[in-house]
Amino acid sequence: MISNTNPPRNNKSGYKGVWYDPIHGVYQAYIGFQHKKYALGTYKHLDDAVKARQEAEERLFAPVLEAVQAEQSAR
Repeated sequence: MISNTNPPRNNKSGYKGVWYDPIHGVYQAYIGFQHKKYALGTYKHLDDAVKARQEAEERLFAPVLEAVQAEQSAR
């Protein structure tokens, strides 16, 4: 959804906003929006954590992107 979706170099899950917690054996998903970090939950499977992250991206960023696109098309 967001153009800069490459995970950091030290990201071992391969997905931005998802990391593996080896102590508890779960994946944790999080997202940052408007200078705040939101925990999206812990998941046993990587696919579930990635899905939670993608749904949060759509819920948080879609209205902002639509507003920007509408503003640009109005010019």
